[in-house]
Amino acid sequence: MSSDPRRELIPRTATLHLIDSLDALQARLRSAAEQTHLLDDAGRVPATPSYAELLQHAAEAQVLSRDVLQLTADFARSSHSTTRAGNSVLAHLATATTMPSHAVPHFAETAEHALALLRSANPADRDYLTNHMVSDHATARAYLRRASDSLRGAAKELNDHLGARPPLPPFISPAAEPDASATRAERSPPIAANLIQAARRPLNRSDHISDTDRADHQQRQAEHDNHMAQTAEREAQLEHDLIAAYAEYEADLSRRTPPPHPTPAARRRSRGR
Repeated sequence: MSSDPRRELIPRTATLHLIDSLDALQARLRSAAEQTHLLDDAGRVPATPSYAELLQHAAEAQVLSRDVLQLTADFARSSHSTTRAGNSVLAHLATATTMPSHAVPHFAETAEHALALLRSANPADRDYLTNHMVSDHATARAYLRRASDSLRGAAKELNDHLGARPPLPPFISPAAEPDASATRAERSPPIAANLIQAARRPLNRSDHISDTDRADHQQRQAEHDNHMAQTAEREAQLEHDLIAAYAEYEADLSRRTPPPHPTPAARRRSRGR
């Protein structure tokens, strides 16, 4: 016995409301990832980084993490999450929930290292703290971008779900119905013709939107998505280079670190032998 496909549908109003919420959160996460700067215009860590400003980055990430968590919890409790589309959306939301929570401690550690940097005069310690700041801050921003991408994936699932809805049956005005005395053969052709016409009608096609406008919108959307993908790729490459440079610095520092000097007690034991 086949299941009723309507049971797999999320109500249109609920779907549109959730898409709006996802779009708003996705934009906030993307904006936070792009506007939380550590490096100055020259691409260097400031000599006196602001602890308060960097700590604010952690606070903002905490708020975003809370909002994404609440959205995911609300959707998981709803019956919509048990549908086929809902399961796919929930998978994206689960990833989006985890990412900002990882960003918070990395931002906080960046602020902690900034505070230690202000009190340190040792060049080696300052280099160590500076590189840690770059690595932690870049990692935190990457987590925010991944969360934004996951929410965008959830919104896409819902948009696809709207587009996959079966077309509504054609409306036949009672005035246009044939007389009750008509034979069944006379009534069948108009109904069959209406069904064929409805089946051939494109999904999600609004009569007030022309094909030209729809094509222009799709082209602009594709250009926007391509631009965002290129931007994310450039930022990810920059952060990868920074993290790789930091790892190389730590490896070089460990090679140059001299072995510990023997303590007086150790020297006495050596002479005793």
